[in-house]
Amino acid sequence: MSLPAAYLINKKPRLITKFAKASLFYIFVLTSFELTALYLNQWRFTGEFIWLIPIFGTTLPIEEFVFWIILGTPVGLAYYELYMDDGK
Repeated sequence: MSLPAAYLINKKPRLITKFAKASLFYIFVLTSFELTALYLNQWRFTGEFIWLIPIFGTTLPIEEFVFWIILGTPVGLAYYELYMDDGK
């Protein structure tokens, strides 16, 4: 988890449920997006990765899954809460 997200969860524990709900939704959306793009050959993951996850006939690097799909939403929400939100 990023420093802003950890800071916010420490200062405002009520945000954990908001972050969790948004994260679960976007994990589904971003995984669907990645798998569709891989299936349609819009891009490919070539090179060396820590681990490739085979999902529905395609392979997705673990780095992409963890850093983009799982941690992307809480980090984005943390920066929004810190710098743009009105404090509610």
